[in-house]
This record gives sequence, C-alpha cells and structure tokens, in this order.
Amino acid sequence: MLLLSLSALAASPWADANADIVAERLLPAPAATIADKLDSTEDIAAILPTECTVDWLHTDPLGPARVTYQIKSFKRRLTAKLSIPRPKRVIELDHEGKKGFVTRFLLTEVPDEGTRVQLTTFLNGPGWPLRKYYYETVQPQWVACYEQALITLEEEVR
Repeated sequence: MLLLSLSALAASPWADANADIVAERLLPAPAATIADKLDSTEDIAAILPTECTVDWLHTDPLGPARVTYQIKSFKRRLTAKLSIPRPKRVIELDHEGKKGFVTRFLLTEVPDEGTRVQLTTFLNGPGWPLRKYYYETVQPQWVACYEQALITLEEEVR
C-alpha cells in the first residue's frame, strides 16, 4: 500500500507532456518573401523579443552566432548556425553543444491566403525538480515570445 502511494505521488501531470516550443501564424505573404526575412542570424535576432534572447554576437550571416536564451530563470548561452536549404521552406537554427537544440521555421504556402509559418524549438523536458516550473512558467513564456516574433515577422512582410 505504501509503495502504491509513493508512486502516485511521484506521478506527474507532465510525465508525457510535449516540451517543444511551438507557435504558428498565417502571414499574408509568399514563402519566398518570408524566407528572405530569415536569411541570417541577424534577421532572426531582429524578430525575437529581447525578453527571450539577449547578447547576440554575429560572426557571419549564417553563423556561428552566439546567443543567450533567457526566459524567466531559464538561461542558456549557445552557439547557433543557420541552415537554409533550397528551396527555402525549412529554415533551421542549430544550437550546438551538449544542451543544444534546433529551432525550425517551417513555411507552408496556403493558396490565396499566404504562408503558414510554424516556429518550433525541439526540446526534451527537464526532470524533477524542474519539470513543474518548466511546464507552468518557462514553456508558456517561451511560446509567448515566439508568438510575438511571428507578429514582428508579419509586420516586416506587410
């Protein structure tokens, strides 16, 4: 009985939660126009709010660039390199290192409407004791930053 109670306490509502950061917006512009606004680490830095990313250091338009992600008490300084395949439909910022991750802009044209831009950072959720804080505080704030980045991107392509 005690064993059952301890495992019930250890269960977390976030045990199977998706840790990725995802924001999506339909922009009234062709994919090529949007991709041109994401051609360099400087371009990406320009749309990301300073509440999320700070201390950008650009060495080359495609990188590597150094960036510090700072969302609430989550702080991680990484080197990032931009990958832009042709045609420009998937643009990735690869954050290198042991605690690195990939951020992807997926551009999907929607006939007669524009382009759906999905901005995703692929992450593994943290373990205990940080899990609750991540899912309740960090993840929602990070999503809000990405939503603002897509609004800024829309303003640039209008």
